[in-house]
Amino acid sequence: MNLRIKTIASLAGVLAVGCATAPAQAAPGFGLKSASFKVEVEGVQTNAWKTDHANQGGCDVDIHGDGTEVVRFKSKPKVVKLYQFGKSTPLFLNSGKRYDKYIDLASKITRRGSVTTSGGQICSYGDGTGSTQTPKPPDCGTKRSTWYAELNYSSRKKDFLTLEQAPVVPLGPFYNCPWGSGAWPSLLARTPKGEVGRRLPTSALFGSNQQHVIRAAGRDEYSDSEDWHQTTIQYSIRLTRIGKVSRS
Repeated sequence: MNLRIKTIASLAGVLAVGCATAPAQAAPGFGLKSASFKVEVEGVQTNAWKTDHANQGGCDVDIHGDGTEVVRFKSKPKVVKLYQFGKSTPLFLNSGKRYDKYIDLASKITRRGSVTTSGGQICSYGDGTGSTQTPKPPDCGTKRSTWYAELNYSSRKKDFLTLEQAPVVPLGPFYNCPWGSGAWPSLLARTPKGEVGRRLPTSALFGSNQQHVIRAAGRDEYSDSEDWHQTTIQYSIRLTRIGKVSRS
């Protein structure tokens, strides 16, 4: 059982005990702290890619392509609740009538990409040129979409706050615009070298200051004999505490 599951189980047990003993007051020094926060996220991710594949014979073809992508994202304010039991990994859970903790990231995506193929035998299999259908026109350009993320404290790094992609993945908005590796939202949570985020101790969130802003950034560059991409991301998270800190 990993640390996050253990923490959830511990928190569930604490809440269950609290419900079972209501309306009596919890014993002092119980070790559970909680507070509500308004969350606002804003950032940008850039991606550039290139591919060059040489014909290896048969149905294989020469493939050459490149492209870029710029994504600017900004969330609507969302209220979540932060819980911490003792020194365990803190947890952000839903707050209010909307039973989820997902942060809606309204995204403006500008994508450019092109791929050309040539050579090779006419085949009906592999990546050859057997198709006789007229290709659909590209739909590159600027489009809007909504992605979903959630705040989490890392189970690997102490006091390290991250922004992770939620399991809900939207469709589109591009259906016929070439894209390469490293495209949005690949760097939202981590790079090959580790997690993207910033240290923010819960002692600060539960402290006297009502508002905190952290800025995170990440970069990834990959290259081999055929493919290359470079991706960067930077974003800010603003947390504004609503009301008082609850301690029990």
